[in-house]
Amino acid sequence: MRRLQEYERFKKAAEDLEAMPRLERELWQASAAPPDLRLERPLPEVDMREVLLALGEVLRRAEMYASHQIQMESLSTRERMSQVLETLTQGGFVPFVSFSNPRKAGWG
Repeated sequence: MRRLQEYERFKKAAEDLEAMPRLERELWQASAAPPDLRLERPLPEVDMREVLLALGEVLRRAEMYASHQIQMESLSTRERMSQVLETLTQGGFVPFVSFSNPRKAGWG
């Protein structure tokens, strides 16, 4: 009688296992590689003359704001670096001059 009960228990376990979904019977394993989504974006070619012209424009703008009595909110170097990095991570080309514009740069 004991052997019969043990046999019945093993038979039930085998039936339960058989009822479960099995890989390559009801389920198939997918084997797709993710596509390469990196976009090769060439860096803009900028020569030293353009950099100097942009710097000159920044300095001219700084002189223009020097005569005004507007006080800007002071930012720590860390905060300013965080703002620049946030602007750069948003993607797209960002002109160097835009970092010196007080309104766009969030200086005041």
